[in-house]
Amino acid sequence: MISSLGPASEVPGWVVNQDSTARKICVAGLTLSLVLSIICLFSGIATRTYEEPWTISVPANTKYLIPLAVNGIITLSTECLGFIHNTSLKWALLADGSLEYNANLRLFTFAKRSWPNGRIFNFTYLLALSVCFAATPAIIHEESEDDRVFFVTSGAAFIYLGLALLAMTSISFWSFPYSDDVPTWSSNPLNFAAAVTALDPGFRNEGRCMHPVHEDRHTAPLAPKEEQKSAYDAHPQVATILWAEYAVFTAIIVWASLVFFFSKTQASAGSWSFIPKDCSELANGSCYAPHVVLGFLSHSISRFEDAYIWMQVPFSIFIQSIITIGLHCAELLVTVSRDEMQAWRAVATAKGSNTSRTSAIFAFFGWETLALTLMKPFVHWIYGMAVFMGDKGLLMLCPQLVYLAAAWAVFLVFVTYISFRKPKGPLPATYGHLQTLADLVDEWYETMFWGHKGESEDGICHAGTSDKPLPQVRMDALYKG
Repeated sequence: MISSLGPASEVPGWVVNQDSTARKICVAGLTLSLVLSIICLFSGIATRTYEEPWTISVPANTKYLIPLAVNGIITLSTECLGFIHNTSLKWALLADGSLEYNANLRLFTFAKRSWPNGRIFNFTYLLALSVCFAATPAIIHEESEDDRVFFVTSGAAFIYLGLALLAMTSISFWSFPYSDDVPTWSSNPLNFAAAVTALDPGFRNEGRCMHPVHEDRHTAPLAPKEEQKSAYDAHPQVATILWAEYAVFTAIIVWASLVFFFSKTQASAGSWSFIPKDCSELANGSCYAPHVVLGFLSHSISRFEDAYIWMQVPFSIFIQSIITIGLHCAELLVTVSRDEMQAWRAVATAKGSNTSRTSAIFAFFGWETLALTLMKPFVHWIYGMAVFMGDKGLLMLCPQLVYLAAAWAVFLVFVTYISFRKPKGPLPATYGHLQTLADLVDEWYETMFWGHKGESEDGICHAGTSDKPLPQVRMDALYKG
C-alpha cells in the first residue's frame, strides 16, 4: 500500500509526463458540460412557459437518429467528466494509502479524505448519470401527419437532463485537482507509477524483476514464462464485474420474456423491425409487435403535456441504472486490459513504451476504449426505443428488448475476451498494479525497453528497463524474484 506523499514539486519533469494537454481538454470538457446543462435547463423552462409546445418538422425516417445523436453528445461529455472524477479519485486514494491499481471502479470506490469521491457524491453521480440517459428518449415526442413527423419537445425531460448534467459537472468541478496537487494527469500506468516512485523513493522493492502481479508476495528466483495469466486470474475485481455483466444479460432476457408472455398481441402481429414502425406504416393497422403497456402511468391529458414525462423518467431510472452500472463497470475491464496490453507490454517491443502521448491519444488509440465508447450510446439508444411513453401509458416493446439483449450479448463477448485473454511473452503481467510496475521498472525513461540486464556471480540473472533496446531474457535461466 502507498501511505505517504511528498510535495508534487519534487517530481522531476523528465521522469513523468505531466500531461498538461489532458488537463486542458478536461477544462474544455468541463466548460462544455456546464454550457450544455444551462442550455437544457433554459430550454426546459422556456418550453414550459409557452402554452403551445415547441415543434420541429423532419422526415419520418430520421426521427430515431436524434436520440442517438443526443446520446453520443452526452457520452462524450460524461466521459470527460468521468476522467476528471477518476483522476481526483486516484490521487485521493493515494493520499489515503489505499491505492493499488491504476484502474479503479470509480463510482464504487470511495476516498476517505475527498468528499466528491466519497459515498454520498459517488452515488449522486451514478444517479445523475442514469437520469441523463433515462431523460434523453423523452426529450421529443412525435406526431405523424402524412409523410412528415412533427417533433414536440418536452420541458420536463430537458429539465431532468439539465439538472443531471449540472450535478455531474458540479461534482467533477469540485473534485478538479489543482495542478500543484497532481504530478501527472496522464492515465498511462507507467507515468502514474513513475510519479509515485518519485514521490516515495522507498516504494520500490529492490531485487524484484520477474514475478507478475498475482505473485507479488513471492520472492524466490524463477524462470520466465512464455504466457502470462489473464486479468480474470490476476485482478481481484474482474471476476465480480464479469459475473455482474452476465447478470444484467439474464435480467434483460427475463424482462423480454415477461413482456412477450403478458402481451395481448400475437407474435406475428405488428413489426419486428429494428426501428419501431409507426401505425400508419403497417397495412394491418397494428402498431407494435408483442408489447406491454403500464396503464397506471397513463393520463387523460394530452400526451405532450409534461405530466407524462415527470412520471416516466423516475420510473425508468431504476431500469436504466442497471444498464448504466453494467456499462460503467466495464470501464474497469477495458482500463485494466489497456494498461497491460497497450501501455505495459510495449516495453518488450522493438519500439518500446511511449509515455509522452497525451491521455486522449493513449486512450482512444486503443481499440478496447473505442469499442466501449461507441457501445455506450448505442445500447442506451436501443433501450430508448424499447421503453417509451405512449398515449395509453408506458410501452415496453418485446422486439426492441430482444435487440437490446442481442447488443448486450455482443458486449459480453467483448468483455469476456478481454478478461480471459492471456498475454504472450516472458514480460511479467502487471495489469496496472502500481507496486508490481515499480518493482519491475528499475530505470525510468520517457521511452523504455525491457529485457536481460546481466547475471550475478551466483548465476541468478536480472531483468529490467533501459532507454536502449536490451537482449531478450533467457527462458532457461533463473531471474531474481
